[in-house]
Amino acid sequence: MTFRSEMIRVELGPQTKPGVWQFTVPSLRTGGKSSQPLLDACRLIKRMGGDLHVPVGLFNAGADEPRLVAKSVDAGARLSVSELKAGNGPSFVPYRQFGGGDDVEF
Repeated sequence: MTFRSEMIRVELGPQTKPGVWQFTVPSLRTGGKSSQPLLDACRLIKRMGGDLHVPVGLFNAGADEPRLVAKSVDAGARLSVSELKAGNGPSFVPYRQFGGGDDVEF
């Protein structure tokens, strides 16, 4: 399966500490470190004024197929991952900005 060229590519980099990975958005020459790189990349793209309706894919470096896709920048920017429900594993929840800003390093 080949994905549309309009999809924004987010490349997953190495894990920098437990649960935190580097990521890059090559088309925008930006990136950061995050525990939820696809969703934080969507928020970064949104802050940079990117098209909110374009899908975003999280790719391993050099891969042709994404490992995870947000249907749009806006959809991904509105979500966060929660692991608070004991025994149910992680789930997607509405994004809430933390006190000092996003929990992503740029």
